[in-house]
Amino acid sequence: MLAQYRAVLSRPGALGFSSAAWIGRMWLSMTNLGILLLVAAVTHRYGMAGAVSATYVTVGSVAQPFLGRLTDRLGQARILLPMVVVHAAGVIALLLFAENGAPSWTLFAAAIPTGACCPPLGSQVRARWSALLGSGRSLDTAYALESVLDELVFVLGPVLVTVLSTSVDPAAGLLTALGFTVFGTVAFALQRRTEPSSGRPAGHGASPLRIPAIRMVCVTYTMVGTLFGSTDVTMVAFATQHGSRAYTGWLLALISGGSCVGGLIYGSRHWTTSPERRFTLTVCSLAFFALGVASAPGLLTMAVAGVFMGVSIAPAIITSSLLIEKYCPSDRLTEGFSLIGSSLGIGFAVGASVAGRLIDHHSTHLGFAVGTCAVAVAAIVAVRGRRVYRTPELTVPELPREPAAC
Repeated sequence: MLAQYRAVLSRPGALGFSSAAWIGRMWLSMTNLGILLLVAAVTHRYGMAGAVSATYVTVGSVAQPFLGRLTDRLGQARILLPMVVVHAAGVIALLLFAENGAPSWTLFAAAIPTGACCPPLGSQVRARWSALLGSGRSLDTAYALESVLDELVFVLGPVLVTVLSTSVDPAAGLLTALGFTVFGTVAFALQRRTEPSSGRPAGHGASPLRIPAIRMVCVTYTMVGTLFGSTDVTMVAFATQHGSRAYTGWLLALISGGSCVGGLIYGSRHWTTSPERRFTLTVCSLAFFALGVASAPGLLTMAVAGVFMGVSIAPAIITSSLLIEKYCPSDRLTEGFSLIGSSLGIGFAVGASVAGRLIDHHSTHLGFAVGTCAVAVAAIVAVRGRRVYRTPELTVPELPREPAAC
């Protein structure tokens, strides 16, 4: 199983940039949960915690495609290094405001630069793999590797941030996340040999959102993001009701652990079906198993249901990356990958905010129902959207893809 992963990591520079990007994107699982736990501990209001989290995620989601476009034009290092400075300043401001009882609006004000300048290492590392490997089975394996590493982030991060925030100090988890972000981002940006070529003029090629297949993936992933956002917030309330808020990290880690297993199995296989068909099947599978999470009555059944739901997550993300790589013009590839993250983020913000309010005024069951309904819509869109792969509009002129310098 591991031979294919060793082969892609043996490429010059691959292990260095992939490991740095993994450390740098620990914020994906730690920063938002750290904000939720911090604000909930300070204000004792899930609605406020969800709203600050939604602001952070929404701003980041809107900013990511524009930052991806700038990256395609200017290069990764020239974008990442200024971003991480602003992000760090925003996190520190948010911590100071929360710890010192500042007015609520200051929490939202600090969340804006924090979210807008989250380093988009997920899209940038996939762009590096595409430049290094080109199309083919090796790229499929590389994307599977990154999805597995993403899931390891979501296995380790929630547990770490929850333990630190609940056992040490409400601010400890967020500060630890910031340390990972700064170190990993700087280490990734300084590896210039594998950085994809940049400097193409603005406006070259079609905007990724003009392509029907990419629009369909983005709509689907907005709904999937709603599932993720509502699950994060609702798990905090669910764990609290069942004994301790500290259970949150373990439950979220089990979902990510299942996804890690699903990604490893996916990447080790040679698939004969098309990525379009695999995308549809994995999204439908995710919708089916999300129903089990929503109906779990206790911690044990929640843990089991979470693992099964997680198995479908990584394969769905891998196949969406393959569709972006397949249909997106090469000179807009980072922007194309950013659109997936942006769609997930927008859905996450909606899910976290709506679920938080429903929990405050009703029950955790309605919080889970938000995600279940959203991912059901995602499955319907994926099934009915299969015809867009055959539309003539998909033929997009593009420049030849240039390999990364080694």
